[in-house]
Amino acid sequence: MHVDESLINMLIDDKYRMPEIRDPIYGDVVLTDMEMQVLDTPEFQRLRRLRQLPTVGYVFAAEHTRFWQSIGTLEVATKIAASIRQLSKRTLSSEEVSYLRLAALLEDIEDPPFYQLFYEDTANAVEIRRILEEIKKSRIKSICDEVNDKSNEKIDSDFLFSLY
Repeated sequence: MHVDESLINMLIDDKYRMPEIRDPIYGDVVLTDMEMQVLDTPEFQRLRRLRQLPTVGYVFAAEHTRFWQSIGTLEVATKIAASIRQLSKRTLSSEEVSYLRLAALLEDIEDPPFYQLFYEDTANAVEIRRILEEIKKSRIKSICDEVNDKSNEKIDSDFLFSLY
């Protein structure tokens, strides 16, 4: 995947403006066109219906979906990339930052409803994780194929999945 270096600089430098989404915790989160295309896929949109803390809403007035969790994870990954660029002798390439952000954005893509309530407590936890890994790989490939069909920029789904 080729990503313009100036594009990544715009993500890190506040003086540039790009498409944004307003996150309830992080405020305005800047997105690339490719990331916007990922957000528009059915696989990603289903995260709007999955609550991150499914039972907390019954006790507290808390609503936090996997969609917003993914947006927040992308923003944290961006801050990490900016810190690495400032503090490290090794500079991240535009492609590395782009893949880091995509991996963060798609981190929860395979999770089923109520997954975090009982995935560790089941006798079949290892088998459940293996199945979910297969689902994640399939969904990442599907999302990448859809974005690749619409975009000049290409995402290597195998490389993206290998980041997990």
